[in-house]
Order: sequence, then C-alpha cells, then structure tokens
Amino acid sequence: MIVIISSTAALAQNVTSPYSIFGVGDIETKDFGRYFGMGSTSIALRNGAAFNFSNPASLTALDPKVMNFDFIMRGRVSNFLVPGRDTVTSPSKDYAIRRISLAYKPEKRWAFAFGLRPYSTVNYLLNDSAKLADNTSVLNKSVDGNGGLNQVFLSNGFGLNKNFSVGVTTSVLFGTLQTNTTYTSSGIGLDVTRNEYDALHALMFTGGLQYVGKLGKHIRQQLGFVISNVAKLTGQWSTEYITSDSTITTEVNAAKHITLPVQIGVGYALVFNDNLTVSADYTSYNWKYQKVDYPGSYIDKAFRFSTGLEYSFKGKAGLQTVEKYYLQAGFSYEQSYIHVNNNPLTDYSYSIGFGNRVTNGFGYRRSSGGLSYNLGFEFGKKGSVSNNQIRESYTQFVIGLSLKGFWFNSAKYGKYQ
Repeated sequence: MIVIISSTAALAQNVTSPYSIFGVGDIETKDFGRYFGMGSTSIALRNGAAFNFSNPASLTALDPKVMNFDFIMRGRVSNFLVPGRDTVTSPSKDYAIRRISLAYKPEKRWAFAFGLRPYSTVNYLLNDSAKLADNTSVLNKSVDGNGGLNQVFLSNGFGLNKNFSVGVTTSVLFGTLQTNTTYTSSGIGLDVTRNEYDALHALMFTGGLQYVGKLGKHIRQQLGFVISNVAKLTGQWSTEYITSDSTITTEVNAAKHITLPVQIGVGYALVFNDNLTVSADYTSYNWKYQKVDYPGSYIDKAFRFSTGLEYSFKGKAGLQTVEKYYLQAGFSYEQSYIHVNNNPLTDYSYSIGFGNRVTNGFGYRRSSGGLSYNLGFEFGKKGSVSNNQIRESYTQFVIGLSLKGFWFNSAKYGKYQ
C-alpha cells in the first residue's frame, strides 16, 4: 500500500501535499488577503480599503468610486516526517498566485467584485514496492497526481440600512485532476501505466450577512454569517492503460459526480476605538461519509476555528484620518474532511501580519487611492505521527499588493459622494 497508509513507502521530495491524493485535493479554507495574519479570521470583518473575499456582504464597506485591484502571491515550504523514521524529508517548496481580483463600489448601497483564485490543489508523488507471490520478483508502484480546481467568482454586496448588509458570491469551479500510476517489475517484464483524467466543473453560490452596531461610545461589534449550497462537480472521467508500445484501452464515464458539501460559517468581532480588532470564526463543512480506496481512510464532516487580533495605526492626510499601517496575530485549528488510519487529519497554525500604504492616491481624495501591501507569515503542522500519519511542518508567507484609484473622472467631478 502507498505511503499515506504504510510507513515503509517512500515520499518524494517535491510533494506539496501527500494528502491531496484524496477527494478533490487540498481545499483552500484560508483567506490570503488582508486578514491572513489574523489566522484568516474574516467572516465578520469589513474595511473601506480592502476587499474581503470570505463574506460578500463586507463589500458595502468599501470606499465609494475607488477601484481596488488585488494581486496576491503565496509561498510555502514544507518538511515531512513519515511514521517510523527519525529524519524529515528535504524541504518541499511551492510558489503560486492565490488571487487576482477587482472590487468596486459604484453606489452608496451596492458594491461588486470579480476575480480568479484556486479552489483546490493536487500535487503528490508516492512510491511503493512489494514482493510478488514467487518471493523473488519485486513490483514497483509509482503514483503521481497533479492539477486542481479553479474558482472564477462574481460577488455582489448590498447595504440594507446602516447596520445590516447582505451579499452573494456566484462561482464557477473548473479544472482537471490527473493521476498517473505506473507498475513495473523487471522480474516478470511488467511496465504498465494507468492515466486517469477527471475534467470537472460546478456552479456554487455563497450567501453572506453582516451586522454592525455599537456596544458603547468607543466599542463596535460586528457579526458575520456565510452559507454555501451543495455543489455537484460533473464532467468527464477518462482512464487509459498504456504499455511500452501501445494503448490497451480507454474508458470514458460522464455519469459520475463529486458532491461538495454545505458550508456554514459564523464570525464575531469587537472593535475598540477604531484601532484594536479582536475576532473569532467557526466554519463547518457537512461532508457526507464516504469510504476511499485506502484502508482506514474515509471522508467525513470537517470544521475550522480561528481567532485573531489587529491593531491599526491611524494618521492625518489633509483633513481626513487614514490608516498608516497595521499589525496582526492569529491562530487557527482545522479538522480536515480527510480521515487517515481512522483518525481525523488535523491542522493547526500561528500567524502574524503587517500592512502598509506605499504611495498616496490620485486626485484630491488622496486617502483612498495609491498602492498598499500586506505581508503575512504562518507556521503550522498538519497530521500526527502518533496516529500513524505523515506529519507536515510548514511555513507559509503571503505578499499582497493592492492598487487603488478613482474610477475615471470620479475624483475630478466628485462622483464618489
């Protein structure tokens, strides 16, 4: 059996996640935008200068008539420890774009955003070998997986009154999951490769709600809620078997599907003096129980909890009070939808963040425009050796750039008012 179940197998150096062999791969449950340094605690948060992807209702907080173009990169460095071994693998490195988006608020009570981000990632290479019945020949098995799902989204937020906002994100998921399995044995002259291609797509909706109200003269409370529908991934599954000189057979199955679960999240935040923010989120993923092809492994319900804080340093720009920079810290704990060796796969991490405005904006409302950046660092562990699971120790860093400018002549003619 392969490495996730057996500690005698080998783990490849360039693996970004051996657990992405299950389901649709590693699903992105974290926000790589402004709130990454807060443990991605963002369901209840809203900011006039930052697009919050996790809750479309937060769009109504954006500064009016100001375009917000975001470009976010993430780097990840991981070491893996296989049960039964004393040394970790060489570092595995992965660098990728995590989101490109544009957000804009054309009206007092309406704002929208659209963009592209990864939904899930598949990237693993696992090797195993075993003796055949003759006790002399060795069968080698190599499983190489890659691909993932992308998410194109359009979000709309609507302000109901000064306290309540609602929103909806419409997403199209699409992508290909590819698995290449090679069996070789020199003793019996075997060399066969099985290639599996899953081209999938689905339509998904996420609704959001936010409430903002005062608890006191200098204290504001914020409540957030998000929910997504059951989404059915459909498409085309094809399998081909190839020998060294020919293709044996090809199968196409268009009737299969993968069901993504209902996702429900709640968040609560307190803001003190418009500077200090303390927030917490809880999200559940209602996956249906499903066995997979590996002993003691299955898919089941999942959840994520996170908490974080942020301190925003303000200053004057002309007659306006604007944010100069901010500092963040956070913690998150997640129980994945993947269960290995009859135990849930857990992931916990600590994070810190920093953001700053590099340049001022354009026109006379300079506080709303210009270039800003955010940096985030996360240190975590995934899996448990004591549960006979591969343990991943990882470090992630995020670099986000946000370019802000008035929509055409909005600043000149005062159309933002």
